[in-house]
Amino acid sequence: MPQQRTLTVKKGQKTYTRTLTSQTTEFTCQSCRRKTHREHFPGPTPKYCAMCAPIVRAEKNAERQATYREKRDTALMLETLIALTSATEDARR
Repeated sequence: MPQQRTLTVKKGQKTYTRTLTSQTTEFTCQSCRRKTHREHFPGPTPKYCAMCAPIVRAEKNAERQATYREKRDTALMLETLIALTSATEDARR
């Protein structure tokens, strides 16, 4: 059953109201390759079914965090190396 959502946007003196109606869309889950029907509002077609979405979200989050940690650790090691190098040079003078 289609749902409706009303959006109100105020631009300066004018106010615009728009009513969005959900639509049932059939798509193939990019993870499990099953055909799925989902009710959603206008926008991009979903990529993952309800069962795969939380798993994929967790995997992508873990990958993002690992990349962040790797960059952070590399920056810290580089910073430490620069500090040690400059301390060594100062001791030689």
